[in-house]
Amino acid sequence: DLGTRGNRQKTRMMWLIDELGVEGFRGEVEKRMPNGKLERGSLEDLVKEQWERRDYFGV
Repeated sequence: DLGTRGNRQKTRMMWLIDELGVEGFRGEVEKRMPNGKLERGSLEDLVKEQWERRDYFGV
């Protein structure tokens, strides 16, 4: 539904998250969830290494 369709190199989820931001992407996913809510997998990072594009969703 969202994101570019023209350039296949730019159709990956990482580019969509880059465009929407983590909170914007989270909001779009929550809209499509049956209960409308995503919970974090953990309140603290379980992996100590920090990467720029990282967020955890509870499953």
